[in-house]
Amino acid sequence: MTALWLGVATSGVALAQADAPPGGEALVQEIEQELASGAAALELAEVERAESSYRRALELAQTAQLEPWVQRAHAAVETLPASAIDVVRGRIGDDAPPLDGLRRAAELGPLARDEALLLAVAERDAGRLAASNHQLRSLVERFASTTAQLELARNAAAFGNRKVAFDHARRAADEAPYSPRALRVFVRLGLDAGLASAVAPSVETLARLEPDDAEVAFLTGRMWTAVGDSGEASEALLRATTLDPDHVPARRALGLALADERRFAEARAHLEAVRSAADESADDLELEATLAEVELQLGEADAATARAHRVLEQSSRLPRALFVLGLAANRSGDFDAARGWLERAVTVPTAPPRAHYQLSIACSRLGDRACAEEHLEIYRRMLEASESPLRAAEAPTLMQRKTPARAGGETSDETGSEARSDG
Repeated sequence: MTALWLGVATSGVALAQADAPPGGEALVQEIEQELASGAAALELAEVERAESSYRRALELAQTAQLEPWVQRAHAAVETLPASAIDVVRGRIGDDAPPLDGLRRAAELGPLARDEALLLAVAERDAGRLAASNHQLRSLVERFASTTAQLELARNAAAFGNRKVAFDHARRAADEAPYSPRALRVFVRLGLDAGLASAVAPSVETLARLEPDDAEVAFLTGRMWTAVGDSGEASEALLRATTLDPDHVPARRALGLALADERRFAEARAHLEAVRSAADESADDLELEATLAEVELQLGEADAATARAHRVLEQSSRLPRALFVLGLAANRSGDFDAARGWLERAVTVPTAPPRAHYQLSIACSRLGDRACAEEHLEIYRRMLEASESPLRAAEAPTLMQRKTPARAGGETSDETGSEARSDG
């Protein structure tokens, strides 16, 4: 197997250089260096680093439209094994030492690269994360192992330490900037940690490397959702569900994004599909609260409020459910009740801007001008803050596709027909 990988990287070098286009010798040399670097990384079981080099070679060849090198780089990518541990196990075969033997050897001194990786994975599988981390840190210190960085990130995530997990994944992504494996882990952990702006450039790279991958489209949708652009999120998530109709998390996220876009009939179809796809989806309170909002906006007020009350019986501070009850009360003219529900909603940090908008309406109708002006101003500031989170992350290419946020509006004299779309 190793010989094949090396062959893919090095065969035909002289012919390739001879066929280089005028002035393209330097580019061909760079491609060849990336292929050779990838093959060398595989010799060290550094699959992510090898993939990064191969993908870089492929991108260079595709950009310059050098078809022979495109084919060779693509062939190299296709030979990549599933994981570093597969490389090690394939190399050691049936001669792999038993776990107890590896542990005893590790007590005597640092293990060789392959044995240290085997022991790290075995210790994690045995539930001994501290012992696994010890071997992985040794691999990082002695060999600058990208694979070990990703395994450390996986261990930290399993232990619930998101910050440490993200830091390890960031280092791996820095070391292998063209490896979809490393970038996916980095992006996923960044989104889980609420660091969407930090991972936005890597989302862009992933989308370029794997444009037809449903999981990449899903991660792109998650990123746009996190920065408050439901329109871009809907577009990416629709692509994810088109590429993989059975991708339930993407369909769920699409339903939520469509609801935020006020595309309520479409949102309902996706959310109800998710509910029917998994028995436990009835316990998905965010989904249930969104369905309540969809029902309210489609004219089913009784069903909506009943569902929202059921949600609050299980989680009394879920802002979307509180918002639904506040909006329903505003529309029915019960402004005291609306104010009570909405004041509870806006105390939750994740409350949507429209909760402040509806609270300003309730306060206005109750004659509390100070309250109305305060929450209208908060609403406007929240909209302004949601317009440019990616500019701070210096992701200009992504920002080129962003649609401008809708402008804020004044409260209407008619509760059920505000000029704004927020309720």
